[in-house]
Amino acid sequence: MTSLSTAAIVCAHTLDRWDLLLRSVASLVDQTRPADEIILAIDNNDTLAQRCRSEFGSIVRVVENTDSPGVSSTRNVAAEITDCDILAFLDDDATAVPEWIESLVAPYVDPEVLGVGGVANPDWALPGPPPWFPASFHWVVGCSHSGIKNEPHQLRNFIGCNMSIRRKAWEAIGGFSKELGRVGSNTAGCDETDFCIRLRATLGGIILHAPAAIVDHSVPPGRQTVRYFLKRCFSEGVAKGQITNQVGSDVLGDEKRHLTQTMPREFLEGLISSLRGDRFGVARSIMIVVGTAATGLGFARSLLHRKALSDSPATLSSESSDGPLSPPDFIPSRVVVVDVDQPDHAAFDETSDSRVFAVARRGSQLLGVVPNASVSSLAKLRDTPARVSIERADQRNESRTIAVVIATRDRAESLERCLTSLVASAIDADQVIVVDNAPSCAETKDLIERWNQRSGVHVTYVRCERPGLANAHNAALPFVNSDIVAFTDDDVLIDPLWIDQIKHGFELSDGVVCVTGAIMPAELDTWPQQWAEDASRFNKGFEPSIFDTSTNRPADPLFPFTAGTMGSGANMSFDSEWLQANGGFRSELGAGTIALGGDDLRAFYDVVMSGYRLVFNPDAIVFHHHHRTPQAIANQSHGYGSGLTAFITSVLHDDPRVLGRIISSAPRALRRARSITQAADATLFPEHAHRARLHRRGMLSGPVRYVRSRSSQGSRASKEVGPVK
Repeated sequence: MTSLSTAAIVCAHTLDRWDLLLRSVASLVDQTRPADEIILAIDNNDTLAQRCRSEFGSIVRVVENTDSPGVSSTRNVAAEITDCDILAFLDDDATAVPEWIESLVAPYVDPEVLGVGGVANPDWALPGPPPWFPASFHWVVGCSHSGIKNEPHQLRNFIGCNMSIRRKAWEAIGGFSKELGRVGSNTAGCDETDFCIRLRATLGGIILHAPAAIVDHSVPPGRQTVRYFLKRCFSEGVAKGQITNQVGSDVLGDEKRHLTQTMPREFLEGLISSLRGDRFGVARSIMIVVGTAATGLGFARSLLHRKALSDSPATLSSESSDGPLSPPDFIPSRVVVVDVDQPDHAAFDETSDSRVFAVARRGSQLLGVVPNASVSSLAKLRDTPARVSIERADQRNESRTIAVVIATRDRAESLERCLTSLVASAIDADQVIVVDNAPSCAETKDLIERWNQRSGVHVTYVRCERPGLANAHNAALPFVNSDIVAFTDDDVLIDPLWIDQIKHGFELSDGVVCVTGAIMPAELDTWPQQWAEDASRFNKGFEPSIFDTSTNRPADPLFPFTAGTMGSGANMSFDSEWLQANGGFRSELGAGTIALGGDDLRAFYDVVMSGYRLVFNPDAIVFHHHHRTPQAIANQSHGYGSGLTAFITSVLHDDPRVLGRIISSAPRALRRARSITQAADATLFPEHAHRARLHRRGMLSGPVRYVRSRSSQGSRASKEVGPVK
């Protein structure tokens, strides 16, 4: 089949890779079976095109893509100008072995063969190769991953930097899709996958892998970073989702085999090599999980985006003929605590320019919340039956002492407001400890000194120099000499019954070492605050719940990874002895660290996994001041997303055996992530899409942030608690 003519095509878009382009062309000139034509296709860069014409002269044929930018369009322009039978594509940052064209063309002796691809080995620039980079993810840098067989076999699709196609086949399906593929230096892809799927669907035929057709694909330092790794994984997931939207998920057989066979094998190999002294073995295993999660999130984004476009009414579109979605007509709400049996009619003054957000109670029991409440709407709650008591311990111990810990940083005014509400409690705390976390001024210390001079409630001041909420909480533990230690934030107001209901929570069952409570809004003065209340999932319900891994295990298959359903860090209490024995909070997690959060989630997880019980008592209420600006709330969502996946990564780090469960639960977890970022009411607010994006980015970055945070905390990051005093 030597009569088949071959055009070797190299696409380029930037002068920044000029030296690599010279190497690429030189490798094409030095072939055992010379190409009939070498074409340089330049993507919207006239300067580069002129330099190529000057440098290469008659050796190559230079053609410019002046249409829509992107590698797909550029490849199509090159294919259109040649009459050669075979189109062989080589990237401008790849060099071919001398037998490359010969190896690619030989299989075309079979008329059923429509395309042939080869091997792309990574050519790591200094300081590579990164020791943490798993071989099963070499596709991230456009190279052959470890799951590809080193023998001739049929492929679903080839690698873009090393592929060949019959020109007639290219014509038959209209070339490469301009909707996919890289544009400039972005990380999009899958245009080759789409091309091959359409090729086989239209013409049938065979696509072969030729292991002797080898290229070395340059991997610059900028592509050897964790940031690029995650970005490329996410982009690949997005592109795979786009293909699935077009042709269905049946085409993803190769990805499923890679996910279920190659990657688990390499994950175990990384752990084994670590036991043999390879200190980066665990890192490679972790990056397999991280890369899988990033790709999965990108894939889910494409699927959810399509569903949102098909399901959402026109009024919810982010853009319309009138421009971006405008803020809804917002009316502030006054947050009012109302006893349904004795409602305060003055709270529902119809002449007020605000609505009423009613926190409805009967005595000490929280019944629910009623947005835009009225006297008549609250009347419906009067018929709510008294709550049925859940399991109770054989012996109640109301004499337990309690310490309240408040961590703060440079928010003296907010802290004073919190302390004032604490003083109004029906039951006094036995200890009050304020931890000043990495302060930039003495404002908090001065406040506590003034407070202790004029107030009957003494506050212990602790200064913690290491930033991070977990560090602050751990710094308080040496000063705790009470049976229970309750943690809350400086931006809350404490309900008068809070301490009493915390104690009651410990009495609801045997083996309780942690109690969490309800978090209600303190104010809803701005639409971002209402947005936060609708979207941030502070509300965990209105019925007491017991959590453990046996008789009180929830039906949710994701439990206990869904630790956020058990409570939140702004309202949590622990048995002091258990918390000390557990080593306190994980200081590599939490707000103020690189991980941005997750310390409370890990503590809740540890409670139930250690065989004890956690109780959510909704009657233990604090009122939280939500952020007043949309950007602050969006940033908070980013932290929540990062904290969630950082927490899960910490669990995986401590017990790699949970990997199988994490992988098997991934589809359900992705659906859960969607529900978190797509709350029905929240989507009506402007900038919701921005908040949702930041939340997803946080989830993507969480595993890497955990690794970085753990490294920055030092070798004893997880167990830094001072002696008990």
